[in-house]
Amino acid sequence: MLTQQYICGNTMPIKCMCRYCGDEMESYPSEIKRNKNTFCSQDHYHKWISENKIRSGQNSIFWKNAKVEVVCKQCGTITLRYKSQIKWRGSSFCSRACRALWHSLNKSGNNSWKWVNKIKCKCLICGKEFERQPNTIKKGYGKYCSHKCKGIAKKGINNPNWNNGSSFLPYCPLWNNPFRDNVREFYRNICVECGRTKEENKENMIVHHVTYNKGALCKEGEEVKDRLFVTLCRSCHGKTIPLPRRDYYKEKYTKLIKENYNGHCYALPEKVS
Repeated sequence: MLTQQYICGNTMPIKCMCRYCGDEMESYPSEIKRNKNTFCSQDHYHKWISENKIRSGQNSIFWKNAKVEVVCKQCGTITLRYKSQIKWRGSSFCSRACRALWHSLNKSGNNSWKWVNKIKCKCLICGKEFERQPNTIKKGYGKYCSHKCKGIAKKGINNPNWNNGSSFLPYCPLWNNPFRDNVREFYRNICVECGRTKEENKENMIVHHVTYNKGALCKEGEEVKDRLFVTLCRSCHGKTIPLPRRDYYKEKYTKLIKENYNGHCYALPEKVS
């Protein structure tokens, strides 16, 4: 109930009577015209609704006779739908199951609006014929029929990460478990890339050659700047392997050792000749 006289725009509230109890109250003319705010309280509003059966039975917007009959496209069952549902949602099915079945039978394969005729391809390894969509061929696919054939094609010197067989070269004899434990101790067995600990990783960190030189410890006269190592978890170490990324990680970890660790990367440098 309005008790203060205040202005809403240029209109002053006027006195009127509550439609339920008849008590005097105040409301704006525009609200009275729209039958709004014509009750002194929400409680009286709900009582008036229930006593006059407004929005119940035939007066309810959900009254079943307000619906129209619709024949299901799939099974032919007659169901009731509101006009608004038919107009905006296209509710022409009795259930979601019928709708899904109808779409699978009538809107799949060649009938689908997404359908694109596939192009026949020939595998470069085994010669088997297969089909691929045009957009996948544009992206460079469609050369191999399976991952197995692709693996054969990308093996050895044909692999984009091929580095003259450096992975087959032996490590320096000084590159042993005691030295790797030395490096892990220096970095407290924490991944310098993501900060993961040994407990979180559930295994020791991998000791990574920053300069990718396997013989950096044993070559006589080798510059000390090549003897750079960091500890990485298995996931982060995998990111440093591809050739295009090596220069980036080499520069990044060299700078890290120089600025954060004063050029040292293992606990006892005097033991390494």
